[in-house]
Amino acid sequence: MDRRSFIVSAASALLTPTFLRDATRILERTSSPLLVPPDSPSRTLYALRGAKPTGTGYFYDLWLDSLSEDPEDDFFYMTWREYLSARGYRVRGKDRALAKLLLKYCEEHLTLNGETDSERLKESRVLLDEPANGDFLVDQWKSWGSPQGKAYNELYDLDLGPDPRLHRGTGSVDFIDSPSLGYYACSVEVDGCLSLSLLQGRLNELGTGMQIEVRDL
Repeated sequence: MDRRSFIVSAASALLTPTFLRDATRILERTSSPLLVPPDSPSRTLYALRGAKPTGTGYFYDLWLDSLSEDPEDDFFYMTWREYLSARGYRVRGKDRALAKLLLKYCEEHLTLNGETDSERLKESRVLLDEPANGDFLVDQWKSWGSPQGKAYNELYDLDLGPDPRLHRGTGSVDFIDSPSLGYYACSVEVDGCLSLSLLQGRLNELGTGMQIEVRDL
């Protein structure tokens, strides 16, 4: 698990001591976060609210763009070419570099009937237009294609703030990447209303266009 915190500074565009005081007052008065909408909202970051095990306060599980737990119908029917393209790789013809990348994925993630898909694909000269392995795509849905996976991957790459173990900050966001039932399930959890207020403020500073919308679990 990786944890990020937020830097509150008078030099910040939004995360200033005044903002922190306002967010704290609203929390004390309404038990709700202060969510300042972005100037040009373009995406919804759902914050699913659940009660903390201690019984005091809330935590928020983040989902990006959707609340659907199921993939689109065509997700599990992608070819390797379509999958790599969706992940941002440039796919051209029988590109040798992409063939090596595909083999690397297979070697790291796949075993099929006691034989790695990399061996099967080597024999078939790495046909990028073959259907991708179904078990592999199930793993990818959990860690990359699902709303939780999208939130994890996109927020993880943002400069939200420092690791609190290295630099003291305010609030916290936890990035959780844990093995479960044979796949890696990724999620992002925000600790409490104040942290959620700070997260929205930092997303606004970064110009992401993400607007947090709170829902109940």
